[in-house]
Amino acid sequence: MIPARALFTASITLFLLVRSAPAWAEHTPGIPGWQQDVHYRISVSYAPQRFEIAGQETLAYWNLSPDSLTELYFHLYLNAYRPGSNMARYDASQENWRIQNLPPKRRGGEWIDRATIQGGDSLHVFVDDTIARIPLPQVLAPGESVVVCLSFRSKIPDVPERMGRSGKGVFAAQWYPRVCAYDRFGWHTDQHLGSEFYGDFGSFDVRVVLPGTFLLAHTGTLMNPSEVLPDSILVRLAAPGDDAITIWDRSAFKAPSDSAAKRALEMPRAWVIHADSVHDFAWACEEKWVWRRARWNGIEIHTFHRVSDMKRWNDAAATGAMMMAALTRRFGPYPYPSFSIVEEPIGAGGVEFPNIVWVSPRYRNDGTRRFESVIAHEMAHNWFYGMVGSNETAQAFLDEGFTSYAETGLMETLFGRTGNLTLPRQDFWLRWLHPLDDSRRRAWRNYLEFQARGIEEPVVTHSDRFKHPGAYYPSVYDKTNIGLWTLRAMAQERRFDEALREYFMTWRFHHPYADDFFAFMNRALGDSYDWFFRGWFLRTDCVDLTLRGLRSFPLEPPRSGETLASAGGVADSFRVELSLASRGGIDPPVPVAFRDKEGHRANRVVPREAFLPAAGEAVYRTTLPFAPSEAQLDPDLTLPDIDRSDNSTSRWPRFQPMVDNWRASPHPLDRTLLLWRPDAWYQTHDGAEIGVAFDASTVRWEHALKGNLGGGLREPRPFFDLEGRLRSLAADSRAIARARGYDLDGHQGYRISMSRDLGSKLERGFRWNLNVGLDYDKLRARDAPRRPEEWSPGGYPNVEGLLSLSRNYRYVRWTGSVRFRTDLLTERAAYGSAYVVTTADVTAIPQFPLSLRAAYGRVRGGSVPPEERFYLAGAGPRGEWNSRWFRSRGTIPSHWVAALGGDGNVRGFADSRPSGRTLVAVNVESRSGRLIPTWIPVIHRLRVPVLDPRSSLFADVGKVGDGDESLFSNMAADFGVGIRTRPLIRNHLTLRVDLPFFRTPPEPDENRWRLRGVLSVGEAF
Repeated sequence: MIPARALFTASITLFLLVRSAPAWAEHTPGIPGWQQDVHYRISVSYAPQRFEIAGQETLAYWNLSPDSLTELYFHLYLNAYRPGSNMARYDASQENWRIQNLPPKRRGGEWIDRATIQGGDSLHVFVDDTIARIPLPQVLAPGESVVVCLSFRSKIPDVPERMGRSGKGVFAAQWYPRVCAYDRFGWHTDQHLGSEFYGDFGSFDVRVVLPGTFLLAHTGTLMNPSEVLPDSILVRLAAPGDDAITIWDRSAFKAPSDSAAKRALEMPRAWVIHADSVHDFAWACEEKWVWRRARWNGIEIHTFHRVSDMKRWNDAAATGAMMMAALTRRFGPYPYPSFSIVEEPIGAGGVEFPNIVWVSPRYRNDGTRRFESVIAHEMAHNWFYGMVGSNETAQAFLDEGFTSYAETGLMETLFGRTGNLTLPRQDFWLRWLHPLDDSRRRAWRNYLEFQARGIEEPVVTHSDRFKHPGAYYPSVYDKTNIGLWTLRAMAQERRFDEALREYFMTWRFHHPYADDFFAFMNRALGDSYDWFFRGWFLRTDCVDLTLRGLRSFPLEPPRSGETLASAGGVADSFRVELSLASRGGIDPPVPVAFRDKEGHRANRVVPREAFLPAAGEAVYRTTLPFAPSEAQLDPDLTLPDIDRSDNSTSRWPRFQPMVDNWRASPHPLDRTLLLWRPDAWYQTHDGAEIGVAFDASTVRWEHALKGNLGGGLREPRPFFDLEGRLRSLAADSRAIARARGYDLDGHQGYRISMSRDLGSKLERGFRWNLNVGLDYDKLRARDAPRRPEEWSPGGYPNVEGLLSLSRNYRYVRWTGSVRFRTDLLTERAAYGSAYVVTTADVTAIPQFPLSLRAAYGRVRGGSVPPEERFYLAGAGPRGEWNSRWFRSRGTIPSHWVAALGGDGNVRGFADSRPSGRTLVAVNVESRSGRLIPTWIPVIHRLRVPVLDPRSSLFADVGKVGDGDESLFSNMAADFGVGIRTRPLIRNHLTLRVDLPFFRTPPEPDENRWRLRGVLSVGEAF
């Protein structure tokens, strides 16, 4: 590592020698050029009562560019965290109002109170949100330097971001005025919209004054440990050995009772830190950390975490040391003396800074190695971000994508190629709950699912300019990750590893762009991969291979003295012809495996040149020592083919059965995942039902076929319920066709439908969906339904159209739907109905959220079946039939008062269930996330484990009728309180009890005010 001052001296000397040469203004892709140099001297104090940092900053700035500069620009990142900022408005355009709705106490901000030239006059500061412009009193010529002094204040916001508050402490990131980067493209003055960062390398001398009860974790090296740390800690820090040890358990420390000793303990202390060859500086302070330390090769790995998370974090320092060793071997040396991993309870997930990272506690006990993978990702950032300082704001894939690739390689090195995301389990039941998964397969799945959504944008898109908020992460992280693994497979693994290590060593402490990486790798690999870089990174091309046919012919006997032999030395006796196609825009070399019925196998590679003459069509010819009966493209899954169903001469789907654990079921890449589980239920007609439930999905097509098969013990008649999602049958590729058939719980029938999202997936605003279907239902067993009197014999077809739409506003999440339904030219029924419902979730008062609903329905006709009428208290028969809990008699005891959400939803009338041909209803509900609402002080903290019940207040008003009387006369109404559990099985099952204690009109001889109970499943609406 070249010291900053030596680099400065050498650069100035070179500049004086060649200042007139035009090469200074040129750039050769793949070769580092000039860059600016900076030195920060910052002295601040932290006020925990206000979460405010205040002090002085002195910036020495060396202009090593060929350009003359007339002004400096600074980032004021914390100004983004207040309503009205560019980030707040940008988030709002993506229907996210988290910043616009921040209350004053939680907001952040950054202020420059005074700016001067060192030893000179004051400077004017022009602030535009997160960018400050400071004109210089004179031109800063190439090779000259300037020193600017700033007085500033920063307030750390209370948001789940890269910075935040924890108790009285803070996680201080982007906390000081940071000079903007200047490179061959000029000043980079991007407003901070919440994405990535870019800065110049240099050195930092930082002094942070904290109350004496705080411990500090930071970038760089502590220069005055004896002034801020007790002697007992200094002894442990100096102890020899590489094993992880506890330096200090601050949580066990008891403050002295003596007031004088307590004041002495709380006296402010100044922490002095130096960091060299870094482009940012971050720190965190807390009062009750557990501090542990391990070493590798003289590098100290520190961890800081809460005592409550000791079980998982106890080994984090040793894990970090292993990762430090593996990253050094794979990419190159880590030149700093220490590295810190800090547990952050602020909700940021995982965040990287030079020499220090935050890691979320939410990964600590989830039964997987997500905790280790997050540490791996953030540590790897100190190679790609910390040392290779690309412009991650403009081209985030050079930072996040490369780090994701390094994370995957690191997990494979430490925990094996397969199963590296799954903690080893000895017990069968735990293995069932946590099936094997690995980092590489997860990235492949994420990309394939993302590519199928139709929202893909080029990887090189500016991080603030992705049109769809869901496109950034899979493009930048996952697609880059698997793109590098694909390039590694095509270029030969060892050669690629050497080239990437050389890229790191060449570009560390420099600022490469995409064209630098592409040019460098082409030279290092000895071949041009521009065709791949162009399609994978600059466009949205993909790999889509199809094996069209396989033929083989006996070879003519060789002439005298001539032999035809394979690499294994066995004489080739068959000529093989393989027909294949590449339709995704990227034509890679394709590995092929040939097999015969006796188990012989031979591997070949179809060169990419085979596709070029015929625009994606290729005929590959080779010779083999056997007649192959089967061929398979890419048998080792090295290419990200978006559809592997046509990669083999065998078109039969291959299944991977897996017991459904209701938790995590990672999809295989080349097979159909067949989830299954034993299924048991009860209803009066069939008695206990025993069967199997299954769900078949591919990585790009979830729930392709799902259903239940089984039989009842009381009446040994088999039942089935099968549903398929069939995109291939839809005339429009953006539409989804569904087909369902059933003989279930006394009903027989089918439904065929097609749905389509309307409008652009990349635009915000109204979201529309149209669903059109045909259904048929016949009641086979009259005594099977929960409410037999509400069903006709059925046996008639119906046509239904449903238009759904939704829109998010600042304080309102709105949905609406219009449903039209009619019989299909049958004598068994004659009706037509319309049903309109709209809901709104209102969060204008966070402590008192409201859910609003309005419904109107009308059905007309000469023969209206009872299942097509509207019901005042809740869902009608058809709505109840779609719920397994309400479908049949006996599942919920018939004498219990129960109602499913739907129709009028005036739940106080669930015991009588009035119905009619017209319906009008309005419902209001306020749902709390706790048993006791947060606006009730102190006792709102009460929690009940497992079920974690939550409360609600509700009021309903509505009416059903059959005549022409006014809908708004003699309205029925109720109000009361409700209790519901948290979402239970698969986060879907919510048990709910509503307690309406008022309803009108009452039954004869009934008091309007009386406590009633109504059982339900799921939310009311």
